[in-house]
Amino acid sequence: MIRPTLRSLALVVCAALVVAACNSIPTRKGNTVESAPNAKIEVVNPTDIAVLPVENGTTSKKVPVKELRAALEAGLVLRRYSPLATEFVDAKTVDAAFKPGSAREDAVLRVTIEGWDDASWTSHGAIVLKLSARILDSRDGSLLWSGKLDRRFDLGKDREHFTTEAPMRKLLCETVVGELMSALPARTAKPGRAE
Repeated sequence: MIRPTLRSLALVVCAALVVAACNSIPTRKGNTVESAPNAKIEVVNPTDIAVLPVENGTTSKKVPVKELRAALEAGLVLRRYSPLATEFVDAKTVDAAFKPGSAREDAVLRVTIEGWDDASWTSHGAIVLKLSARILDSRDGSLLWSGKLDRRFDLGKDREHFTTEAPMRKLLCETVVGELMSALPARTAKPGRAE
């Protein structure tokens, strides 16, 4: 009579150990982004944001600045902000400078790539990236939100799904921006007319 009880207990313990070993808590997106805890963006609650061209502060010509800008615009939409059309923002850029407020936007997003190491990109599908992002109020230039990201992104497991480089670069940009935007407070939609 003791034998079936021990066997049942052993099976329950084994099952519990298997479940515990397979049940790891995933890393929460945005944890690797260093951002200011007292961001004014939730108070100002801007709607329209002009996404400026991504600044490449590195010597590498391989930084996908256009793809990053497109991913930033898509990332803002997911956080309930309205990015202005790229062409509209670029048309308001005079002599490589954008005058805040010229496009009647509420805020401006500036992103600078400070580090880009793609030595492992071809072999492992990994890059080490350092960037800083700032959202500035268009009225007075005050800082509404900022975030810094400095980490390795490894897309090696996804490499077999792509036959060309372009979709891999797009996935990389979406992954980087997804991490960055996870630290940005979502816009609070308020009822009533937009002003």
